[in-house]
Amino acid sequence: MRLQDKVAVITGAGSGIGRAITLEFAREGAKLLLAELNEASGRAVTEEVVAAGAEARFERCDVSKEAEVQSAVQAAVDAFGRLDIMVNNAGVSQRDWDTTLAVNLSGVYYGCKLAAETMAAQGGGSIVNMASMLGLVGIGAEDPYVAAKHGVVGLTKNFALAYGPRGVRVNCINPGWIATAMTSAL
Repeated sequence: MRLQDKVAVITGAGSGIGRAITLEFAREGAKLLLAELNEASGRAVTEEVVAAGAEARFERCDVSKEAEVQSAVQAAVDAFGRLDIMVNNAGVSQRDWDTTLAVNLSGVYYGCKLAAETMAAQGGGSIVNMASMLGLVGIGAEDPYVAAKHGVVGLTKNFALAYGPRGVRVNCINPGWIATAMTSAL
């Protein structure tokens, strides 16, 4: 169990890629704080991993609000004593500029900022940001999503440089098309 006793916060944990990450982290022994805006799906995946024997807590979290991301990070530390892994996964695919950037870019920024400080103070940790292949290329459409995901790639590089010397690894994953509820409309 590669993540035995590691403490992880996963945003957007209730569905799609976030749910898959949650289930794998649980199988690998992590203690989980599942941060999800949709209470029904967040509680359902929490119950699923607890029933399978993992330690997990649910925290309703709108990542576009810094105070709610801070609450999720603090809830993990309060429940499990530390934070080893932050997975900034929550995202939306909308044509609305403000909402898309608030969730897909500001939410990642808040997660990086708050987790990195917590991890640096305890001696290290790992932050994983979920971007997209559209963080590396354009598509000729979906302007807000493409801009936000390019921003995630830039934030990842910046936080990696700033916090690497303090023991915090910051990486970004840029998945291609994956069949999830979010991509079904595309």
